[in-house]
Amino acid sequence: MSPEELKLYLEFNHHREQLEKETAFLSSSTKMVENEHHKAIVDMGIAVVPFLIDEMKLFLFSSQNLYRQVGNPHLCSALRMITGEWPIDKKYAGNMTKIADGWVVWSKKDEEKPEECSHDRVYHNSDLIAKDIVKRISEKK
Repeated sequence: MSPEELKLYLEFNHHREQLEKETAFLSSSTKMVENEHHKAIVDMGIAVVPFLIDEMKLFLFSSQNLYRQVGNPHLCSALRMITGEWPIDKKYAGNMTKIADGWVVWSKKDEEKPEECSHDRVYHNSDLIAKDIVKRISEKK
């Protein structure tokens, strides 16, 4: 990861963490989207799409393999606002697993995405995902 990518990731991660803290008990997705940290993530634009997809992958991995959920599938609203896409069938509205999976599948279809967004990262690297999972689980204890 280049120094620029690292700086972007750290900024994204700061806003993601604050968003989770400030919206953890909200049931209104409208209020979450209005949060200043959600807006900051959206304002970061297409460059953070790989990080948002990583959140979807992290959620899917943790929900299948861990006793605690990590990753924030609710960031799909930021993906929609940045990309203008919604690759999930309407019948799955509210099903966060299907929504996260839909975004992961979308991320692998390079021909349907803007060129600047043609990343196909499983995560930035396996060490980072492992450290992130451990960190987030230990913070929730």
